[in-house]
Amino acid sequence: MNDLDLPPRAPLPVEVRDRIRTTVVAGMAESPRPSRNRWYVPLAAAAGVVALAVAAVVVVTPTGDDRAATPPPSATPSDIDKFVDGCVAHANRAYPAGEQPWTAAAFAAEGGVGALTIRNQDQSVVCEGVPGPNGALKVGPLIRMGQIEPSDVPDLWLIPFSNTGMQPPVYPLILGGVVSGQASGMTLTLSDGSSVEADVTDETAMALVRWNRHSTTELWEKGSSNEVMKELIVSVRVVDADGVVLYEGPPA
Repeated sequence: MNDLDLPPRAPLPVEVRDRIRTTVVAGMAESPRPSRNRWYVPLAAAAGVVALAVAAVVVVTPTGDDRAATPPPSATPSDIDKFVDGCVAHANRAYPAGEQPWTAAAFAAEGGVGALTIRNQDQSVVCEGVPGPNGALKVGPLIRMGQIEPSDVPDLWLIPFSNTGMQPPVYPLILGGVVSGQASGMTLTLSDGSSVEADVTDETAMALVRWNRHSTTELWEKGSSNEVMKELIVSVRVVDADGVVLYEGPPA
């Protein structure tokens, strides 16, 4: 048992922990920024470990204005280790998954609040909390909120998938285009000739990232999804709950 009174789990690879520590500690030490600034770090699977379906997640403060967020508390490498281990152990305890235990998939943080996406085969949960000695953890299933919001990044949309009671909520990247809040299903035709069908949920974002040959950092640094997405996705078809086509065409 660990200090969170949760079952132990196999440690993450050293290189993964180092990447989390460096990015998270640096991000939490930054000065407060406008509400829609973000930073995040996808985790990488190590050889011999069950492959991870890595979700590209960002954390967005829900105010929608330019007021600065509350200054984040400091977080040490040990705090981050405990947060990751505690989240995965808590997920294993709250949502028993049998032979395939829950595994950390992606981490994001903003304003001192951390969010860890946890995967088990085709299931997902999210753990939210504040990394630190007294930081509480809250784990809940990824919930479709039924709405799509325009982002401040060209050609990308955001759809919330976390409603666990913690603030701010967690958002995955969703393909842009002429899409309304009535979107229910999406079919992506990929450059290799295959296709991915998914509800407009976190699974859509998973499909995008699973086939992406580029890092999320490169995508954001380009300032537009066009250069990256067009190399990956040939066409997109979005329908509502009744099967009515809302958008069909190129990804941007």
